[in-house]
Amino acid sequence: MSIVSLITPDETQLLSGFKQVIEDLLKPLGGFPLAAGEKVLLYMGRIWPAPAPLGVNPHPALLTALVEAAYKAGAGEVSLAACAAPGFDFSTSWYIAGYRALDSYGASRHDLDHMPKSERQSRIDLACSSLTVPLLLLQADYLINVGKFRVADDQIFGAAMLNLAAAAALPQPPHLFARALVDLHSIITPDLHVLDALKGEQGYQPQQRHAVLAATDALAVDTTLATLAGLKGGDIEHLALAAQYGMGAANAADIRIVNA
Repeated sequence: MSIVSLITPDETQLLSGFKQVIEDLLKPLGGFPLAAGEKVLLYMGRIWPAPAPLGVNPHPALLTALVEAAYKAGAGEVSLAACAAPGFDFSTSWYIAGYRALDSYGASRHDLDHMPKSERQSRIDLACSSLTVPLLLLQADYLINVGKFRVADDQIFGAAMLNLAAAAALPQPPHLFARALVDLHSIITPDLHVLDALKGEQGYQPQQRHAVLAATDALAVDTTLATLAGLKGGDIEHLALAAQYGMGAANAADIRIVNA
């Protein structure tokens, strides 16, 4: 049974800060099970030069609360890693996205497009026998995949599994991309997935209320997000493939949603 923690904060809770939201979100998952001094990495996928109200990137206050929670749990070092969206400068995107405040929390930031990489073998070999991935994601003691839930034209563009796609050069034809994405998840296996589904001005979050989700099972949280979007996880190719290869829970009977 996979647990998906789902919080639906109201505007009052959001205005008062994300500290309590993150505490409540992580409680059903046992918090951060860290050994003292461990290195925690928050991976954010691709960031766009868009301010928080638009709902394109993970909210800065959510990331700040995660950094604080990691240090409180005993982390010796907390880092953030991302890639700039194609055609955009990393530093410019970072500041426009509202992440400047994170620099004062002792968390270093890394542009993955300019970090050392290593070729690693896929355990599944659906489309790629190997992929070149950033070493930083493989070396963290505790890896948190922090993504922004985004949907447009009945297609999910932002979720847990899709967020990792920025970490490697995947083939772009749709029939190969879905398979390669499953290959990638056999190489990089985050310890925790946190999905920001707070509604933004661009309308990419189709559910009625703000939401924040967390799970250790990427497939379970993405299946839950598909339901929020009014879609069936089994109709989404990379989720269907991940389920076929036993990479997590995809059936409602195998997923327990708490805090909802």
